[in-house]
Amino acid sequence: MYTIGYLLLFSAGAASLATAMPSQTRFNGQQVVSLSATGSDKVSTGVWNQVAGLDLDVWKNAADHLHIRVDAVERKALGLLPGMQVKTIVDDIQRLVDAKAYAPNTPSSQKSDWFSEYRQLEDIYNWLYQMARDHADIVSEPISIGETIEGRQILQLRVTAPGDASKRKRIWMQSLIHAREWISGSTLQYVFNSLVSGYNKGEQRIKNLLEKVVFNREYSVNGTVYGVDLNRNWPDHWALKSSSKNPKYAIFHGPAAASSREVQALMAAYIKEPNVVGAIDLHAYSQLILYPYGWTNATSPDDAAYKRMGQQIADNIYKQSGKTYTSQRISDMYLASGCVSDWWYGPAVEAEIKAGIPGPRPYAFGIELRPAETEKQGFIVGPEEIRPTGEEIYSALVHFSEEAEANSLPSGLISPDS
Repeated sequence: MYTIGYLLLFSAGAASLATAMPSQTRFNGQQVVSLSATGSDKVSTGVWNQVAGLDLDVWKNAADHLHIRVDAVERKALGLLPGMQVKTIVDDIQRLVDAKAYAPNTPSSQKSDWFSEYRQLEDIYNWLYQMARDHADIVSEPISIGETIEGRQILQLRVTAPGDASKRKRIWMQSLIHAREWISGSTLQYVFNSLVSGYNKGEQRIKNLLEKVVFNREYSVNGTVYGVDLNRNWPDHWALKSSSKNPKYAIFHGPAAASSREVQALMAAYIKEPNVVGAIDLHAYSQLILYPYGWTNATSPDDAAYKRMGQQIADNIYKQSGKTYTSQRISDMYLASGCVSDWWYGPAVEAEIKAGIPGPRPYAFGIELRPAETEKQGFIVGPEEIRPTGEEIYSALVHFSEEAEANSLPSGLISPDS
């Protein structure tokens, strides 16, 4: 039997409000609105083109609507677009930010509860290194697998039980591919901390899991919103759907597939890992559990297994916190090409076979965390949500890891156009 270990990938996105939003940046009077096309159930290419011409900040791109950050003048301009319906989602962004009380000027090191606030990147890295020193029997020393466009290190560390881990199955986890999705980074930290804590407390379920699995965790992928949308830059059906060659777009796919430093580093690190049975990419927001395909409406050969696993994740979250997450194919939300989940499931398997690295096709999921769209917060998630979000995702990912280890998908290639 294979044993499993976790590889956790820490990506340096907006580690704290202070890092991502300088103190002089304010959003007084700005709103988030929902833009939909009247008389149609889809947001057409024409709508996208009109919005692009206004050079606006798109928060969410769904099949039948967009969420867009606007000031008063921009909202008025949207209202003049023919056939468009505009609804308010967040009435005053700055007021909502102020209400969340981030307290960015308080030194992180002075807080007793690590999960009481969003942390500065330097503090996060120090915390990771300290965890490795304090728990060297199960936590590897963080290693740099590359640099971001701004020169930040992308750190990788592993969590697994002592002993020979060479044949243990792998779970790959990463977060903060998008800088403003702060809750994703804190959630991955919570998962990491809980695995270590559970093992050291002698929790039999976690001990059994870490004796079978290596958890790989990657941190510090995208420190700002500059440059390429990393989740449109992966070399799988690149530049086809829901992506743009316009660098002003939030979904700018870059000048070429895998053109970004961050994607190149993640690809190289991932392909070296044998027996990856599950891969998780954490995002925000909307409470969705997303699986391949994104580039096409066709179902994958493992669609039934994906559907079953996705629903188990959703059920586990609901049991833990009462929060409803919806499991669906990426394409059920909208067609999106160049996504990491599609790359994990297809081209990465081919690359590993060519490199002589064994393993099955992985369960490849993207999870959109809190809040739900109906909660009208968007990316503005207060620090009081860090712990409850972490608890529900930790519970779900422990179950996911057990299932992926025990019931891995088959090995072998699938047709890229199936």
